Amino acid sequence: MKSKMINIKDFDFHDLLDSTSNLHDVEFKIIDENFQELGTVRSHKFLLSLLSPVLKKMFSSREEGSIVVEITGPSFISFQTLIQFLYTGDESVITDISSIDDLFDLYYLGDKYELRGARNLIKEVVSSFKINQENWIHVLKGIKKYENTFLFEDLCNILQDQVQGYLKGCPSSDEYLDDIQESDDTDFYSWVKNWIQKWRRSDTGLQEADFLSPESELKDLKILIQNMKYQHEELIQTTQQKDKMIEELKLKQEELIRTTEQKDKRIEELELKQEELIQTTQQKDKRIEELELKHEELIQTTQQKTKRIEELELKQEELIQTTQQNDKRIEELELKQEELIQTTQQKDKRIEELELKHEELIQTTQQKTKRIEELELKQEELIQTTQQNDKRIEELKLKQEELIQTTQQKDKRIEELELKHEELIQTTEQKDKRIEELELKHEELIQTTQQKDKRIEELELYQNDLQHDLQTKDRKIQNLESQHEEFIKNTEQKLRMMKEIKGKADFKVVYPVCLGCSGSNIPLENMFEHMKSCKFIEFDESHLKLNTEVMVNADYHNIAYKLEESRDWFIIKIRNDNKVFYIMHHSEEETKNVFYYNIKYYSWKNVDDKDIIKSVTVRCAPMGILPKDAVHNNFTTNIPIKVLLEEDVKFTMYKA
Repeated sequence: MKSKMINIKDFDFHDLLDSTSNLHDVEFKIIDENFQELGTVRSHKFLLSLLSPVLKKMFSSREEGSIVVEITGPSFISFQTLIQFLYTGDESVITDISSIDDLFDLYYLGDKYELRGARNLIKEVVSSFKINQENWIHVLKGIKKYENTFLFEDLCNILQDQVQGYLKGCPSSDEYLDDIQESDDTDFYSWVKNWIQKWRRSDTGLQEADFLSPESELKDLKILIQNMKYQHEELIQTTQQKDKMIEELKLKQEELIRTTEQKDKRIEELELKQEELIQTTQQKDKRIEELELKHEELIQTTQQKTKRIEELELKQEELIQTTQQNDKRIEELELKQEELIQTTQQKDKRIEELELKHEELIQTTQQKTKRIEELELKQEELIQTTQQNDKRIEELKLKQEELIQTTQQKDKRIEELELKHEELIQTTEQKDKRIEELELKHEELIQTTQQKDKRIEELELYQNDLQHDLQTKDRKIQNLESQHEEFIKNTEQKLRMMKEIKGKADFKVVYPVCLGCSGSNIPLENMFEHMKSCKFIEFDESHLKLNTEVMVNADYHNIAYKLEESRDWFIIKIRNDNKVFYIMHHSEEETKNVFYYNIKYYSWKNVDDKDIIKSVTVRCAPMGILPKDAVHNNFTTNIPIKVLLEEDVKFTMYKA
């Protein structure tokens, strides 16, 4: 039997969730809608990054080490269950959940963090959810709570079919309507009754008689009478208010009659005086008429001039702004040009230094060649002297043989000469080695010189390429400046059109609605606080700046920004069906400003070049506006789905 080595598959990741373990590097603090902390869940960034691309992106943007993340919206049980399932893969931790709200929260978390297969798993769990007499009312309340949210549409349809199947087993409608206390929640009772009637009328509805029992009819009559009482009381209140308004109008009418009588008396007196002065002021009247005509003409011309002056002042302000922008652009271009000149000058100096070094190298090489020639001459002389010495030694040997007996004293001298000769031979050999070394160094010097020549040629080619790049960039800058001028002209025309339709674009929100959870009947002054706590709206921590482009994030349908150094907030809305895009504005400032946004679609030609496909400028919508009202009042712009997914979409905020 083969032995098995332990591996990571044998490890139980559930042990990492133990409270005594200190290996975690991220803490999730669960916070409710009232900003109260419900609990803390510890986890590990590496493991969660493998399962969720959203969490991977969030962790990579944070600092290294342990971090704390606040989660607002879902319950503590739902988030803790999600982490346990991701670590263990045990589906029983989800199937054992008995709360519909927790299942909806798990479905929302799976969609938010893009967990593959999470939504299908929750649908299977909801499909097998058992409906009984104890929980069917709670399930209906969950359906009523989430049915208007697009994300939960599939779950609500599944639960409606299950509740419908459960209610089919009841013998009569009294049996399940009696379970709902009408006095506790009249609105919920009416909603349940309407749904029961819809199911009864459908082909797959409740198999029940077309008539209700007398007791249910009596309940219906009681509800109808109670509603009629409420309507009657409201009618009495409105009638009393109208009576008060009529009395106030009568008083105002009497005061008006009195003032009219006084004015009539005054008119009669003035008419008498006028008759007395008619004869004496006829000539003056003609003169006055002429003056009045001239005065009217003067007023008209003055008004025209004032309008013209206002237009000129507006154009002057726009021209000043564009001139300032152009000045900034020119300064930037001049700075870049100076930097380029400096770099070019530095490279020229470097090339000059290399040329000087090259000349010095040539001179040293020439000097060394001369030195080598001198050494070669000395070597030839040394060889000649050596040959002469050899001849002299031979002669001495001959004389030595002849004078052996007579030249004992001279032998010593000859031995000394031989020793010197050996030393001379050794020195000659050393010089030969030195000459060989010099020849090798000379060859190496020639090679380095050739390499430096190649390097100089490469630098010259690089300099030519650099000049070519500079020329292409100059042409590109000219093209960008021409595009910028066209954009300024188009923007000026659009701003003039916006100022003309500014009065028409004012819109007052009568029935504000939350874009995230579709909550209605919320006072407009409380709408923004409600949206801050809504779990379907994503708040960006970075501050928005005026006149600065911001990338549109198509992953979020509702995202909020705060304007830097102000108390103005903006919520971006992207519709799912036709990708309608608009921005809502909420201000806490005392003086309310009007804001416009410009949205551009970019098409990338290559890494360094891109073109503007389309540019649209639209006014920001008021807080709480319905999507259909935003479209009807020209607060929106259409963005194709292909552009949002493939192209570069950015928006810029402007203050009017």
